[in-house]
Amino acid sequence: MAQTKRTGSSGKRTSTGRSTSSGKRSSSSSSRSGSSSKPKTKTTQAPRKEEVEVGFGDYWHAFSKTKAFVPVISVLVTLLLIGLDLLISWNGYRMFFLLVGIELLAAAVGRLIYMIYTMGKNKADSMVSAGDDNEVL
Repeated sequence: MAQTKRTGSSGKRTSTGRSTSSGKRSSSSSSRSGSSSKPKTKTTQAPRKEEVEVGFGDYWHAFSKTKAFVPVISVLVTLLLIGLDLLISWNGYRMFFLLVGIELLAAAVGRLIYMIYTMGKNKADSMVSAGDDNEVL
């Protein structure tokens, strides 16, 4: 019959197993015969903490907060686009450079539109904050 270990009020593990007349717990035949020369010490282990599972999203979130995120992603996107251009053009230099040129023009136009949009948004924000100073409560 297996005996379970319990934790006493002092936090140390106590045994509910049988003990010999000297108060020591009998666990093997060598300890019963008394031929053991070294006293056995009981070591207690700290309770195990629950393991936390870390996934791809956790790594991505941590990586997105670093300074290397923007350059690494920029290089990867550029390599992906050049690879797709090579696949589409089937090693035809004329077709490849035509596709790269179209992509560069599209990126330049998109960047220009983004800059105009943010510049207009900043002006609207500054006008709203200037109007807040003249409010009467």
